[in-house]
Amino acid sequence: MWWVETGLKVPTERFIEKAKQASALLVHIPVLEVESLNPTVDISSFEAAFVGSPRAAQYAVELLKTFTGNLFAVGQGTQDALKKLGFESKTFASDNNDGAYAFLTSLSSENGGKIPYSQIAWISAEETAADLSFLTELFKVKIVQIPVYRTFPSEIAEKKLLALESPKIIIVRSGKAAKAILNVLTQEDSIVAYGTSTKKALNEFEISYIDGDSW
Repeated sequence: MWWVETGLKVPTERFIEKAKQASALLVHIPVLEVESLNPTVDISSFEAAFVGSPRAAQYAVELLKTFTGNLFAVGQGTQDALKKLGFESKTFASDNNDGAYAFLTSLSSENGGKIPYSQIAWISAEETAADLSFLTELFKVKIVQIPVYRTFPSEIAEKKLLALESPKIIIVRSGKAAKAILNVLTQEDSIVAYGTSTKKALNEFEISYIDGDSW
């Protein structure tokens, strides 16, 4: 049986070993492509900036060169990515799609129930799982999204997926990736879903899945 990793990252050694133990044929077919938005906005006036993912860190290097405020990262993975790029940051939130809320909650708790900044630069993908309007109202702080890259469905990936025999297990790691595979699913296929946005998208289309956290 085919196991199809559709995320942008190459499967880890641990995941490759998991496939071998299951006697599965593991193939990496990213269903999304990435494009830099080459942002030119000046964020030097912001008191704080939040980087939403390791990939956002990668595409935000030029922005961060002139930034002297407080830099925060969602989870250890993003903090490590920033450090490799030469930027020190602090992290509160975990590596998941609830990172925005967790970050602001922790920041508020650490500062007597208030956010100590008037505005925060939110560095992320063009589409973010965080409801920034809701968070702005909830935490009484101005959050300005600074999109640094975008993802879009890969036509080549769709052709590759259609060429694989079913049944197959398709591993999906984002809501956008979930939507990108809708045209290639067969009744014999199974989906393993990781992340809140992935599960939300699949639920919206009433597509059953295996929870990656317990797979």
